[in-house]
Formats: sequence, structure tokens, C-alpha cells
Amino acid sequence: MEKLPEDVLPIIFSYMQPIYKYNLNKKLFSDLFVIVNSNKIYGNHSYLRNIIRNDLSYIFNEICSLKWMSWKSLKNWRYKSWKFADFTQYVLYLINFHQSNKCKNEFLNYYKNEINRKNKKKKTFWSN
Repeated sequence: MEKLPEDVLPIIFSYMQPIYKYNLNKKLFSDLFVIVNSNKIYGNHSYLRNIIRNDLSYIFNEICSLKWMSWKSLKNWRYKSWKFADFTQYVLYLINFHQSNKCKNEFLNYYKNEINRKNKKKKTFWSN
């Protein structure tokens, strides 16, 4: 029996967990990606590196739309012997290292839309 009957497939599909369904096609990916990855802020850096290495721009765009603000808040990120000002600089380093041009275009779209100012530290002195 190579194929299952057409009547049984929707029933089996309804019992599948979203983590197994979101990689099947583009529509399911866009619907279920937020549900599957909403609670992961720090994890799966190997997943991100693999996406950048393979230059998967659609998936990278979805990840950027979901995680961009949390990436901006991660300061002083370390990777191997490198130290980056924030996580977005680390992602840009990975993009340049793996020469993934499609992901770089998606990244620059987000980076240009963001207001980039220097992070100034203000010291307040109290005088009595």
C-alpha cells in the first residue's frame, strides 16, 4: 500500500502537531511559524545559521519579522572569539561569511527601516 485513501488524509492531518506541519508548504509555514516559534527568543541559533548558509530568503524574512525587536535588545553578543554590539550585527556577520545575497537583501530592508542611532550612555551626577 503506497498511498493512503483520500478520505483518511484529512483525519490524520488534523492529529498532526504544528511543528510537523509548518514545513510542508508556504501557506502552512506562514500560518504556523508564529505559533511554533513565538516562545523561542534565544534558542535555535544553529537553525538560523543553517537558513543563512542555504540562503533561504523567505524563511529568513519570516524570522526577521517575528524576532527583529528581540534581536535588537540582545546586547554584547559573543560568538567564538568575536564580540558584537548586538545580535543583528552577529546575523550580518553570518550573512557576509556565508555570502548569502538573498538573505542580505532581506536583512538590509529591515535594517534600513529601523531608526539607527548610537546608544548613548548618560551619566547623571548628584551634587549635594
